[in-house]
Amino acid sequence: MGLISIGTWTPTANPSNIPLIRPKKPTATVETYSGVAYFSWPALIAGQEVPLTWDFLPANEFVSLDALYVADSVQVFAPNDGSDKTYNVNLKELDGEYHIIRDDESTTFRKNVKLILLIMSEVTP
Repeated sequence: MGLISIGTWTPTANPSNIPLIRPKKPTATVETYSGVAYFSWPALIAGQEVPLTWDFLPANEFVSLDALYVADSVQVFAPNDGSDKTYNVNLKELDGEYHIIRDDESTTFRKNVKLILLIMSEVTP
């Protein structure tokens, strides 16, 4: 598996957690007087949220990722999971915590970084 990329940003290490990216089937159930009604629609990739987490991310990489988040524009996400698929995504949420390794603050990281991508569509080749 290669490194993921979001727009022009590519981290030096992949997230510690990457879920399977696949269409999900929307469903609904409604209780009725004598049972239950079940409704389903074709599986869709659009609207799926993809949570990505890093235990640690260098501070300068977090700053670059945060710039994409603040820009609030659609980016191309390449999971590089062997499927050759890419997706148009919005960066929906980004959070993390400060982590300083040395007392002189020259080596800083962000820990427990969580990014949530919202898939808008699959990029067609």
